[in-house]
Amino acid sequence: MPVVTGIAQWASLAKPNDLSEKYQIDVCHLSEADVEQLEKQGVTNVHEETSRADDKEPRGYYITMRSNAISKAGKVLAPPDVVDAKKKPLPRGVWVGNGSKVNVVYDTFDWTYKKKAGMSAGLRIVQVIELVEYVAPDDSSGLDDLEEEEGFTAPDDGSDELDDKSQDDQEEGDGENPDDEIPF
Repeated sequence: MPVVTGIAQWASLAKPNDLSEKYQIDVCHLSEADVEQLEKQGVTNVHEETSRADDKEPRGYYITMRSNAISKAGKVLAPPDVVDAKKKPLPRGVWVGNGSKVNVVYDTFDWTYKKKAGMSAGLRIVQVIELVEYVAPDDSSGLDDLEEEEGFTAPDDGSDELDDKSQDDQEEGDGENPDDEIPF
């Protein structure tokens, strides 16, 4: 299978990308030889970015490579293999970040979508040569900026009961609640 080398951006290799719902990676700063190889194979989704409005470095020649996360039959598919320079699997929880140097093994496939057709490169294996690790932002970011205040306090036991009154005490009506039979 063919291989290209470049700089990773927007890698979604452990879980599918939120927008495409596929595993994917942008391989940027492709060499002229890699671009020529892709074009000879008929791959139509190689792009060139020569400037950017946000003052960041342009990506040069790049391609977005994807692989399905779910088959047409609805079966969940395994993510692509991600290995280090010695071909050992990356440890769980180590994510490829923007700026990582990668080799990517791919295959080609034909596609049609809304009266358009072409050939793309399918993501198979990512080999990380130089890792720039992606570290997810802390989910509690901003929580440390708040002060504790007097007021409502959530129950410590995790129940949905309110501190002052139970839900039954707050409901009005004839005493019959059609939701009483719902087990949640």
